[in-house]
Amino acid sequence: MKKLFAPAQIKYMEAKAMHETIKKLEKQAKVKILRENLFYTKLIEEEIALGEKVERILDPISDFRMSEEDFITYCKLTHAEYIRLGINVPDYNTTADHKSRKDLRNAQKELLEWGHNQVKKLPQYKNCQKEIQNLFARANELRAEQLEELINLTLKVAV
Repeated sequence: MKKLFAPAQIKYMEAKAMHETIKKLEKQAKVKILRENLFYTKLIEEEIALGEKVERILDPISDFRMSEEDFITYCKLTHAEYIRLGINVPDYNTTADHKSRKDLRNAQKELLEWGHNQVKKLPQYKNCQKEIQNLFARANELRAEQLEELINLTLKVAV
């Protein structure tokens, strides 16, 4: 029986799933910590002059608005929550996705290289080598599109 996916495709899909899962758990942990603890925005002089009010922070997207002391406390609490959720984070200064982001980037690179090698093998592309080289040279610009196409290509061929 023919394999449906190449190892590079499997590695990419696994790395992407792991990274997305960790990002969801990271957000879940941050929201939990913000709801269970009282963290407020730290106003700068310009905001005070404009009449801005101190607000409680409940959304992780605003965590940068905390005082430095509060932010360190917040990071330590989220680190403990990451550990409780099973995310392996060495210390509170490290993001939850530090490893999964690196693994995903490596898997993306391998998948793009695999795709490049597959395209090189196709007879109809022998006369288009320069265009193909240019396409893969722009890999960073087109990375997301190329990765999805390389996964979809296998699914189209298999059907």
